[in-house]
Amino acid sequence: MLMGSENSGNELLRKLADVAKRLGEGGNPDDHDTRTLLADAKFQLSSGPSACELLETIGIDLPSIFMKIAVTTTGACKELAESLLEILLKSCDARDMFTAYMEVLDLYTVPDSPEICFLLLDGLSKIFVRIQRRRTAYIKDSVLGILKAVRAVADTDYSWKVVDKAIQLAIVLVDLTLHEKVNEQIQKLHEILAIFILLLLEQVSEIKQVNYSITVQPMIMQLARQLSVCGLTDLDLITGRFCEKVIDALTDDLVDGDGYIVQVKQGAMVAVWWRFCFDKEAMDYQETVDSIMIGLRSSRHVFRSVLSNPLVLLSSVEKTWKRVEMGVDLLSTFLEWGIEHSDGPFQIHSDILEPDDFIELYKVLEVLQNVILFCPQSATRQNAYKVLVNMIRNVLPPEEKFKALKQLITQSEQSSMISLLMYVVKEEVDNAISLRRDPSKQHLNSPFASEKVMELINFVLRPTTGPPELPQQIDAVLSALNLYRFLLIKEEAGRSNYTGVLLKSSLEEACSKWFHPLRTFLEGFKRSFCASDADVTASVLLSVSCVEGVLYRCLELAEAALKNHYT
Repeated sequence: MLMGSENSGNELLRKLADVAKRLGEGGNPDDHDTRTLLADAKFQLSSGPSACELLETIGIDLPSIFMKIAVTTTGACKELAESLLEILLKSCDARDMFTAYMEVLDLYTVPDSPEICFLLLDGLSKIFVRIQRRRTAYIKDSVLGILKAVRAVADTDYSWKVVDKAIQLAIVLVDLTLHEKVNEQIQKLHEILAIFILLLLEQVSEIKQVNYSITVQPMIMQLARQLSVCGLTDLDLITGRFCEKVIDALTDDLVDGDGYIVQVKQGAMVAVWWRFCFDKEAMDYQETVDSIMIGLRSSRHVFRSVLSNPLVLLSSVEKTWKRVEMGVDLLSTFLEWGIEHSDGPFQIHSDILEPDDFIELYKVLEVLQNVILFCPQSATRQNAYKVLVNMIRNVLPPEEKFKALKQLITQSEQSSMISLLMYVVKEEVDNAISLRRDPSKQHLNSPFASEKVMELINFVLRPTTGPPELPQQIDAVLSALNLYRFLLIKEEAGRSNYTGVLLKSSLEEACSKWFHPLRTFLEGFKRSFCASDADVTASVLLSVSCVEGVLYRCLELAEAALKNHYT
């Protein structure tokens, strides 16, 4: 190495670093001087006999400097800085450039410099193409850094551009596996890239600008399809079996298995959403769905396990409700695959549900209930309610169905939610009583055609703390009264008494412990409410009057039924 070249390189490095420092501190170096210095640097690094020696001397120190200049200048200075980065990427040792870029990635992936993230990912995509040996190790070392760059710009207007570049980089890396000749290396690369893609998809799902960007959506679809190249089938992702295929890489030094396993599972569900809920027009969509349906319908246990997988999205509301919307869409799709047009496997009247399956499914129902109550998007709330009802009706056997409804009703503090659930109970009671009256199905015992139903009415109309709180519990009280009225009419009309509603003791209890106290409370409530608040809304009084109307009808029916017992 010539001493002159080394001195020249150090002097050039000092001048460039000084310019970058002043720019970084908010200074405004003379544009002409900066442009002249960059032009001189380009000449020295790209031509002449000492260019290679100069690059070898200071090349690894230059990427961070040129990036700072590129993102803090405009016009000719910016173009010169970017062209100098290209010279480094083409001329310097690829492994040295990898080290330099990863150092910058660790230092500068912060929201106030999002363009640096783009330059870093763009450079890495070119560096990986040049690396020929130990590519697996380099890719593994870069995964968390690349994800860090995407995370750094998540809340900026620059996010879509960085995400687009990260997706392109992932696709480039998958394509590079085609050039590997050792099967063991290919498999290891596929495991690492599968985790990388799943984590990237999980991260992208948080970014609102990306989800609705027409520019990025096709790239996300292409990224999701790369998982099949990495050996993960759609069924692997839907059932959760993919974890078995990448668990070694998860527990290796690539990522902390405990810290990232949830994100990886979220990424899998995001991939499935893009594939089957967003891209239904894909040419192979129906063919793939048909094969998946066969897999789901082959086992009730597999199907129910699949329904619990979207929990990782439904329980996540970190930045937006987009993931929750995805989770609801997935459940709706999975239910359609597993239930509709099924001619046998999911006729569950005589089915038995394992305790662990019930626990998982009940968790899903609880989260859906929260979505119905608190999600700001009306369409998502409506879809969540449809999914909740569909799961209760078509997935749970009768005993577990009643158990789930009872737990949801008794643990809910929202009157409107209790009202919706009581409506589901009413429909189940109607179906159960109708089945019991069918001579060929009288052997089918259902909790919905038993005295257990009265426990739900009692919970609403006679809470442990006294009369129901009004007007807060108006919806729940009205639904309970409507259910009682329905039971009386249904049982009397069919001359049956499966629910015990027509028992003398039951009728007496309903009148003395439910209806009379509630009537007295309502009358007092109306007087005190009107007297204390002259501006009371008509809707509240109308709701109270509606409850009174149904209450008097229930009392009338119950007293008439009691007379039949005494005559």
